[in-house]
Amino acid sequence: MAYLIEAERLIRRQSVLNLHQSFQYRALLHMYTYFRIVMESICFVTGRCTRLIANGSVERFSVTEETLETGLDPTSEKTSDVGYHDIHLDVNGHWQETLYTKIYGVPETLLTLLSQTVKLANGKQRLETVATSSKRVSDALRRHTKKLERNLWTLRLHETSTDEGSSTSPLTLAVHQALILYFYRQVQRVDAMILQDSVTKALGHLEPCLDELGRGDDLVLLVAWAAFVVACEAATDILQARALACLARIEACAAFFTIRRMPQIARRVWEHRQQTDDWTISWLDVARD
Repeated sequence: MAYLIEAERLIRRQSVLNLHQSFQYRALLHMYTYFRIVMESICFVTGRCTRLIANGSVERFSVTEETLETGLDPTSEKTSDVGYHDIHLDVNGHWQETLYTKIYGVPETLLTLLSQTVKLANGKQRLETVATSSKRVSDALRRHTKKLERNLWTLRLHETSTDEGSSTSPLTLAVHQALILYFYRQVQRVDAMILQDSVTKALGHLEPCLDELGRGDDLVLLVAWAAFVVACEAATDILQARALACLARIEACAAFFTIRRMPQIARRVWEHRQQTDDWTISWLDVARD
């Protein structure tokens, strides 16, 4: 994670430049954003989460009191000024000049929802503590959570732009279902049995994606993230076997050290749920053991 933090510092140092960056520079920004968001979502596996540092700078993705209920309108049009500088995808909406579909095959709106969900999951515990003594924060947190949840379920309604690519690609659909699982595990912590329909759908979309992966492919990280989230929520022998088969195929072409513990963590999640009869246990609970 340290190299991504340093990359962010360099990017922000260049933010005073005009908006007409070269295609190569913009592609690098998109690569940084892609890797930063996905790595933030799996930092519990690596133990390398970002944090608040001494000078007050925020090194961790997190919703704060000031950012509650901001950037959640999926029908908005992002201006060039917002689009070029939104390096952590804080703002939802359509941006005609986005490159995510061209580079990674998924729409920016989907990665924005992932970023916003990770930030809410990271900040929820602290905000809930603040909310016990602040009705304003309590109400804003409730509205923020409900709006983000609604955006997850209505995502396809906002993917009509041809610049955003097809909303029916297997990768987009797989990541979308995995994101729904991520939300209900990390934000809402519901019983895993409620999520089995999304697990089944996600696996059906993931399996075709594996045929397109190659060793060292940048997409491996996103597919691995989706497969890991799905595997942890699989609650039947058949779905668990399918999920482990996906992770095994991903490991065969992955160069990311974070992936190596994922099958083991998934198995430990299943075991802990069986032993405790608590089907809200998350991979984060297991990874901390």
